[in-house]
Amino acid sequence: MLAGSELLAPTWRADTVVGRAVVTTVAEQDVDRVHPGYFVARMRVRRDTLEWDILRSPSGDWVVCNGLRFGLTAPDTLTTWRPQGASAAAARALADSIGAEKR
Repeated sequence: MLAGSELLAPTWRADTVVGRAVVTTVAEQDVDRVHPGYFVARMRVRRDTLEWDILRSPSGDWVVCNGLRFGLTAPDTLTTWRPQGASAAAARALADSIGAEKR
C-alpha cells in the first residue's frame, strides 16, 4: 500500500524509458502459500527506490511493462493481516498519516 512517492528523473535505454521513484509503502500483500485462494498482508513502513520500464505501444501509447504494481487486490475476507492487530483500515490510516507529513 503506497503512502508517498517522489518521481526521479527518467533515463533512456534504447527504446525504453526507465522511470524511477522513491516510494514509501506501509503494507505488502502476497499469496498465502498455506491456504490457496487466500492472501497475507504485512503492515510495515518501507522506503525504496523502484524502477519501471515504459515502452511505446504499437498504438503510440506509453505502457508500463516491468516493475511493481501497487494496491491491495484481495478483499479483507480473504486476507490475513500481520502482525496481530494490523488491518486494512490501520494500514490506510498509517499511509494517510505519512502522506500528510510529506505535504
